[in-house]
Amino acid sequence: MPSRWLALTFDGGYPDFYTNVYPVLRRLGLKATLFVIVADVGVDGGLSWDQLRELSASGLVEIGSHSWDHAADECLSLGEARQEKARSKAELERNLGVEVLSYAYPYGAFSERARRLLRETGYRGAVGTVYRWGEFDDDDAFNVRRVYVSDSSRLPLMFRFMLSGYYVPTRSLILKILNIRTPRDIGCPRPSR
Repeated sequence: MPSRWLALTFDGGYPDFYTNVYPVLRRLGLKATLFVIVADVGVDGGLSWDQLRELSASGLVEIGSHSWDHAADECLSLGEARQEKARSKAELERNLGVEVLSYAYPYGAFSERARRLLRETGYRGAVGTVYRWGEFDDDDAFNVRRVYVSDSSRLPLMFRFMLSGYYVPTRSLILKILNIRTPRDIGCPRPSR
């Protein structure tokens, strides 16, 4: 990968991606990856299979897995973790007719076990959130760093800072100094379905 690059990624597979983001991608000719929680497809609050097929066929949107039901890997037994990765990949591939190569860790919760299971299942890369400086390798295709865009991102100077390359190490340093727990540290939240 080039030393300076930017990728647009979106998690969940919610209808606002189709109504708000997709028209902008089409208008500007930009590409993005949409990581889908597969159990939510076709149910209230999730995109339909027809919408996902349209997005995938557009050539602008890569569809990746955001797991079967958004359970963090460390909250699952080995068998459950293996099954949810394989099941979400297989269901997306069956319904979209394309190979699914990428994965977004629920809660950004990277783990060595999750990386191993993703490789075994045939994924070629995954995205997470690096929480603390030096915790993971910078060039790991199974833990590509992302910047979480939140309400504070609306501030122009904050957004520039987030994209500057200084945000991730600064954020991780603040978390370490203040001993702030991140979602993966809190325990095992289970999706409510």
